[in-house]
Amino acid sequence: MASKITRDMAKQFARYYMDGRSATSIAEEFGLSPQTVVAHLVMNGVEIRPRGGFSAEKRKEREVLWNAVAAGYREGKSLPMLADEFAISISAARLIAQREGVDTRKRGEKSPQFLKKLADRNAAIADGYRGGKSVKSLMEEFDVSEKTVRRAMAEHGAGPRKGGGK
Repeated sequence: MASKITRDMAKQFARYYMDGRSATSIAEEFGLSPQTVVAHLVMNGVEIRPRGGFSAEKRKEREVLWNAVAAGYREGKSLPMLADEFAISISAARLIAQREGVDTRKRGEKSPQFLKKLADRNAAIADGYRGGKSVKSLMEEFDVSEKTVRRAMAEHGAGPRKGGGK
């Protein structure tokens, strides 16, 4: 009997369950009760199937949700954004994305789409400064801090104007 269920074990329960295994079969493999397995599935945001499985309608809803979560992640949305958007836990969003074959990013790692948007924004800030806009007006226009404006200017070679004006 397992005395402590680790985070990795709970993730394994979720993967097995989302792959279609029953809580009972997972419990037998790990020497636990099905209730313990279900409790950990619930804590990880996994939707528990009714006995006998989901109805065709529910399976279709789940398929639509899973496709939307995977598509959103591929588009660059973060797991917390997806969890909030679809009213699921972050763990469930991660498991769904992985189940749909999406390679998830490490915590804090930015998506290529996000990095492109950031680079485009910073280039637009620098272009605005070169075009005569003040640091303050760029801060307001892009809703960013002075530090962010100055970093974008430095990144794109838009140094301070002659006379030291802002």
